[in-house]
Amino acid sequence: MIRKGERFQPASLKAVDDVYPHYGVSQVERGDGVESLASGPPAGEAWADPRLANLIDLALGDEVKVGDTTLTVTGFIEREADQSAGFGNFNPRLMVNVDDLEATGLIQEGSRVEFEILAAGPPEALDAVQPLLNELRREGVEVRDIRADRPQLGNALERAESYLGIAGLAAVLLAGVAVAMSTRRYVERHLDTAALLRCFGASQQQLGIIFGLQLIGLALVASLLGALLGLVGQAILLALLANFLPMTLPPPGLMPLLLGVFTAIAVLVGFAGPTLLRIQRVSALKVLRRELDPLPPSAWLVVVFAALVFGGLLWLYSGSAVLSLALLAGGGVMLALLWALSALLLNAVLRLVQTLKGHGEWQQALRLGDANWLGGVRPGLANCWHFR
Repeated sequence: MIRKGERFQPASLKAVDDVYPHYGVSQVERGDGVESLASGPPAGEAWADPRLANLIDLALGDEVKVGDTTLTVTGFIEREADQSAGFGNFNPRLMVNVDDLEATGLIQEGSRVEFEILAAGPPEALDAVQPLLNELRREGVEVRDIRADRPQLGNALERAESYLGIAGLAAVLLAGVAVAMSTRRYVERHLDTAALLRCFGASQQQLGIIFGLQLIGLALVASLLGALLGLVGQAILLALLANFLPMTLPPPGLMPLLLGVFTAIAVLVGFAGPTLLRIQRVSALKVLRRELDPLPPSAWLVVVFAALVFGGLLWLYSGSAVLSLALLAGGGVMLALLWALSALLLNAVLRLVQTLKGHGEWQQALRLGDANWLGGVRPGLANCWHFR
C-alpha cells in the first residue's frame, strides 16, 4: 500500500539492485525530459509508474510512505528495460532500490514475494551454468528460457536465423557463379601463356600450381578485405541503429572472420576448380584453336567435393540438416532440368539451321553461324564442316 498524505493506493513494488537491468535501458522522466538510464533508483529514492502518479497526485520530489519507510519520488517510468506482460503489471508500479526493501518491513509471514535473477554473460558462461539450472528446475525453481517458455517467439527467432543463414548462402552461391564465369574468362586469356609454358617443358602439375597459387592468393586477399569491410559496415550500422537497439551488442569474434575465409576458399575450389583443371591439359595447338578440352574425369571429383563442401556450408549457415539436404536435392534437380532444357533448345536450333542453310541469301550467314555454334558447343565438329 502506497501512501501520500491521506491518499492510499495499492501498488506492485519492484526492488532492483545496483547492476539492474544488465541489458537495455529504462525511459525515465526526471524533470529534464525523458532520459535513457541503464540503472535503477538509488537508495532512498523511488521511481513511480505514471498511473500511480495520477491516482494519488504525485509530483517529482514528493515523499511517499512505503511500509515503515519514506522514499522520495525522483522519476516517472515511461518504459522499463525488462518490461513484460503479466497479471502483476495490471497494478501501478513503484520501483525502489533493494537496499530499502528491508526497511519497509513488507517482507514477512504471508507476504507475496517473487524473486527474480537475470543472468548475463558470454555464451560460454551461460552454458557452464546449465547443470545448475537443471538442478534448480528439479527443485521447483522456475527457470525461463525464451525458446522453451515462449515457443512462438522462439520459433520466430529460429526461423529468422534460418532465413538469414539461407540469405547469406544465396549471396555465396551468386558469388560462386560469378567466380565460375570469371575463372573461365581467366583461363581463356591465359591459354597462350599456358601453351608456351608447355612448349618450354612445364608439366601439368606445374601449370596447376602456378595458376592455382595465383587464384588462392587473390581469394585470401579478397576474403580478408571483405572481412574488414564487413567489420566497418557493422560498426557503421550499429552506430546508425544505436538509438533503436535495446541493448549493446557484443563485438564480433574471430570465428566470423575464419568462416568468411573458409567460405571464400570453398567457393573458389568448387566453382573455379573444374575450369582451372582444364588449363593443365592445354597444348601448343590451343594457341591456334582457342578451345578448351572437355572436362576431365578428375574435375568431376572436384565438383563432387565442392558439392559436399557447399552442403556443409549450407548446414552450417542454416543449422538444419533436413533443410540442407532438401535444398541440395532441389538444386540438383533444377540443374538437371535446366541442362536438359538447354540441350533440347540447342539441338532444335541446330536442326533449324541445317534445314534453312540452303535457302537463298541466308545460306552463307547460316553456314558461318552454324560453324560458330558447333565450334563453341561441340569442339571438333567445326573442323569437319567443310568436308561434308
